[in-house]
Amino acid sequence: MTSPSLPLPQGRPQSRRNRLVRRLRAITGAIMLVFVTGHLIAHASGLFGIGVAQKVLDVTMAPWTVPPGSLLLPAAFLLHAALGLRALYLRRSLRMPPTEALQLTLGLALPLLLAAHITGVDAALSADAGVDSYTRIMALLWTPTGALRQFVLLGVVWLHGMIGLGFWLKGRGAGAGWIAAWRIGAWALPLAALLGFLDAGRSVAGLMKLGLLSPTLSALPADLHARAQAGEHAMMSAWILAIVATFAARGLRHLISLRHGRITVTYPGGRTVRMIPGASVLEASRLGNVPHVAVCGGRGRCSTCRVEIVRGLENLPPADAEESALLSRIRAPAGVRLACRLHPTGPVTVHPLLKAQGHGRRPSEDPMVHGGREKRVAILFTDIRGSTAIAEQRPPYDIMFLLERYFETIGGAVEAAGGTPNAFVGDEVMAIFGADGGDGPEDFAAAATQALHAAGEIARRLEVLNRSLVRDLGQPLRIGIGIHGGPAVVGRLGYGETRMLTAVGDTVHVARRLEELTKAHACLLVVSDDILQAAGRAPATLDASCHEITVRGRVEPLAVHAVPAEAVHRLGG
Repeated sequence: MTSPSLPLPQGRPQSRRNRLVRRLRAITGAIMLVFVTGHLIAHASGLFGIGVAQKVLDVTMAPWTVPPGSLLLPAAFLLHAALGLRALYLRRSLRMPPTEALQLTLGLALPLLLAAHITGVDAALSADAGVDSYTRIMALLWTPTGALRQFVLLGVVWLHGMIGLGFWLKGRGAGAGWIAAWRIGAWALPLAALLGFLDAGRSVAGLMKLGLLSPTLSALPADLHARAQAGEHAMMSAWILAIVATFAARGLRHLISLRHGRITVTYPGGRTVRMIPGASVLEASRLGNVPHVAVCGGRGRCSTCRVEIVRGLENLPPADAEESALLSRIRAPAGVRLACRLHPTGPVTVHPLLKAQGHGRRPSEDPMVHGGREKRVAILFTDIRGSTAIAEQRPPYDIMFLLERYFETIGGAVEAAGGTPNAFVGDEVMAIFGADGGDGPEDFAAAATQALHAAGEIARRLEVLNRSLVRDLGQPLRIGIGIHGGPAVVGRLGYGETRMLTAVGDTVHVARRLEELTKAHACLLVVSDDILQAAGRAPATLDASCHEITVRGRVEPLAVHAVPAEAVHRLGG
């Protein structure tokens, strides 16, 4: 039985509340990240002199010195801190991946480090020292203790923000370009800021030697110094009290839960984990050190943590609106749930559907490697007609030579059109278009255009290959091409270092089926109407005949077009 004081997160109101909380955390985090980025840019510009740093600081600080920015920034900081404590309280277990643990630790330490910085800078700016604000701030910070504290603060703030931004990008399936930009920026900007801070500090040290600047905060007027000290102690005491109160509330909740027993989660092989009521299955996996994939960190933004319910369906609350929408999007069968959103009220047996990476291997941070990402792509399949008869008439080494030339022809045509050759199985080739781009309508249109261009290029290059092999084969190689587009999960699959970009989903199966239809319609290419519409090509311009086929998972039949060889050649122009 579940304690009345431990409500389970279910139903539409709770789903809307969780969605609002996530958005608030993201928005408040983004506000503070923009503010910190402005500070880092100002410090980095110190490489060009204190005067330049002052001008840059005036620009980056301008939005935060007047309403609404002057009110928005402290409000964002307080709300983000409060939501962080709320998330800490709601965690049923403190077992978590190292990256999440690091982000949590940095978040708890951040206000303690900021207290001295905020109050000290405020006091320095309040003093009428006859010099610009950046120079006054640098004079305050340029002490062995102050410089070290600034370095630590810089690292803690930036690393906390970059981890959060990384989770946000990966949870939304950001492309490789965005991930690369995030990684470069995460290192380049703070490094430049550190160098600029050191250069500006040396300049300020020269002014202090000449007696033009007060070297420490204690040299400020007594009232400002006292105010800074009192403010620092008040901020640190309040934050420590809030942390203690949060952990005390967690302890009280734990004691209450003991009165209502534990819930058992059973995994494949009979392994069991006992957890307190209200915890999720993903938290149970972490509590019991059970390998469990969760690319988005258990934030409900992906489906990689999904599990099949083997027993205990009656002990599960219904899926909320967000979970239902995500499960419907991936066409999950009945009995499949998201482990991060699943809070059982009684014993349950589950089977994680995605295999976690083995121990001892460094997990990849690329979402294309670990779990993949869903996007709209164009898929092309091609296959040799009568390959069995050709193989029966020739030695194996001759077949290997022939296939190598064939794969070079198809692969070269696909790459020339902007696609990625993927699977070479037997005499069959699969290619993906649009895997590295965005996921907007214009990106899918570009992928569809590339796939059609690849079909024409394949036809042209195949003629060249046939002319070179006419004496060996006695007859030209004949192939069929099928092209279809739509949503698919795109990622790099394989083992260890041997990984290949591939796509999985109904879109791939339909494209393969269209390639097979070229036999029935005696044509070179069968392409779906979805591809032609996206590429802006009218079937009439291709002399194509239109047909309808029934596709699993679609209510309406799929319109396809059989394109003769002469028209396919024109696509490669």
